[in-house]
Amino acid sequence: SDVFAYSIVCYEVWLRAVPYTSFKYKWEVSAYVAAGNRLPIPKDFPSGMGELIEKCWGQDPLNRPTFKEIADEMHEIWLQQYSTQKGNLIKNTICKIETSAENLLNN
Repeated sequence: SDVFAYSIVCYEVWLRAVPYTSFKYKWEVSAYVAAGNRLPIPKDFPSGMGELIEKCWGQDPLNRPTFKEIADEMHEIWLQQYSTQKGNLIKNTICKIETSAENLLNN
């Protein structure tokens, strides 16, 4: 359920909008999702991001990616989207952050 919730947060951040606003009660959202329904993925989502979100909110929790797999895939999506000079700056920043995170985890 954490991966599912994370995908909804990603969706919300990307759209800058609150999802499920057409439902009055939380139980209606639960019933909608339990029936296999999902939010629509906008066509202007970055290439690969919509597919990743769809994997994260798959009906069977056992088939959803792990957070490690999500992080790896998001990393690849960003690298593909921003392979320009600006992208190189982003890539270098991501690498520095990853190195710092690894150092923190290993110390």
